Amino acid sequence: MERLVTTRGYIHVYTRSSGNCSNGNCDDSDDDEKCPPDSILDGDGTCRCEFRHCFQPICRAPAQSVLRKKSNSVPGDCCDVYECVSHDKNCSDVICPEEVETCPEDSYRLPAYKSPEDCCLKPQSCQCLPRECKQRICPEGQHSRIVRPGNGKPGTCCPLYDCITDKDVNLTTARLLDFGKIIDLSLAFPLPLLPPID
Repeated sequence: MERLVTTRGYIHVYTRSSGNCSNGNCDDSDDDEKCPPDSILDGDGTCRCEFRHCFQPICRAPAQSVLRKKSNSVPGDCCDVYECVSHDKNCSDVICPEEVETCPEDSYRLPAYKSPEDCCLKPQSCQCLPRECKQRICPEGQHSRIVRPGNGKPGTCCPLYDCITDKDVNLTTARLLDFGKIIDLSLAFPLPLLPPID
């Protein structure tokens, strides 16, 4: 299914899979949503650039499409950035700032944009990748423990786990949940210590 969207005078065409119904079970989930918008999920579970998601804006006259930034061909920065530039705007003497630092591995930077009155692209903030946070799977006889809770912000989008044995659990600051996950309350929440479990 194709969806036509116009933004700031540009025309974007997004293609979305309707799901695999060959076996009678339609799956409405879209694996591409686990990756930045300019990439898709590969067979091995990694994101790779999908250049069909890239576009060059169609500008309103008398503005023309001008290449502003070459892509790095990595997910989150797969596409060249084009901008509509009017001839009456002279940016020849303008020195634009260097590109901002990269985002943490669990996030990507939203595409930069430029207003008609500006000469330089305006960078946007980082955003967590749209993927589910998964609990760490530990070997038999060990349990996963949250050592740093996730807060949905780049760099700490998901909780950080480690594996510990039963003898390493401090029962004054932890509880073993029904599904085998240990949460260290002293690290995750500012709650008072709980009494030991007999």
